[in-house]
Amino acid sequence: MNAINKIREKLENSKGETLVEVLVATLIAAIAMLGLATMINASKNIMDTSAKAIDDFYSHVNKVEREDASVKSPEKGTITITGEFGTINIDVNMYISEDVASYQLE
Repeated sequence: MNAINKIREKLENSKGETLVEVLVATLIAAIAMLGLATMINASKNIMDTSAKAIDDFYSHVNKVEREDASVKSPEKGTITITGEFGTINIDVNMYISEDVASYQLE
């Protein structure tokens, strides 16, 4: 009950806060804001990196699917999907470059 009495005394006290208490509270708030700003900056960097990776991936896929000069002509292939209801084989045309591979249904 000692802690409750101290809290009650503090709430009933009309003197106000000391300058040191205000400075400490301000310092704590500033450190919290600095941490938040750091997290926001890290999130932005992650988003930029992933956006670049996605753009690079789609650029390579488009290059493959346009049958660019560096991509071989499509090869015949089969995709096998196995699940609890059995196995399905799907015939596809495969486009392969050194960076990425793509397929198209026949």
